[in-house]
Amino acid sequence: MADITEPTLDDLIADFKSMPISGHAHAIGHLCVAWSSLENATDLFLSVILNIKPHHIRTAVINNISVREKWKMILSVCFLKQFKAGWYDSVAKEINNIDNELRPERNRMVHDHWDYRETQIARLQSVAKVYKVQKDLQFKDVESKPVEEREIWELTVRVMASIGELMDLLDEYVVHGLNASTKTAE
Repeated sequence: MADITEPTLDDLIADFKSMPISGHAHAIGHLCVAWSSLENATDLFLSVILNIKPHHIRTAVINNISVREKWKMILSVCFLKQFKAGWYDSVAKEINNIDNELRPERNRMVHDHWDYRETQIARLQSVAKVYKVQKDLQFKDVESKPVEEREIWELTVRVMASIGELMDLLDEYVVHGLNASTKTAE
């Protein structure tokens, strides 16, 4: 009987790295890290504009809200605290970009199944659709979309750019708006 040995962790890692989807998986990992940074930037933005003190109370409030609810709060509070023409519109544009463009695309990249058996790597999204082909109705339970590794990297860069935009808008609020909203609150 042949001696069968279990693969080592290094063997398994080498196997993963040699898979055709390895580049895509690497890019998705960076996308996840970028998204986490975006969520942290969202928390910082909300913390500053809400100005809740002390720290533990602010943490108790912010850590118990979903990220989409945080974006809604940012829109509402920024509308109330707008300190110059166009600032709120810029905040709303960026939040809408994050929620309506980046988030759905990120969710598809992270949560869809991946088919890498063929030469072209594709994302497989589970669906339940009835559609018409000529005069007949047919059922579809999966949609396949070919995805190049570069598309994932481009999305990651767009997420990082969005963080930069949020931080620029927050900086503008801290420099100009915080003083204006403090004066109007007095």
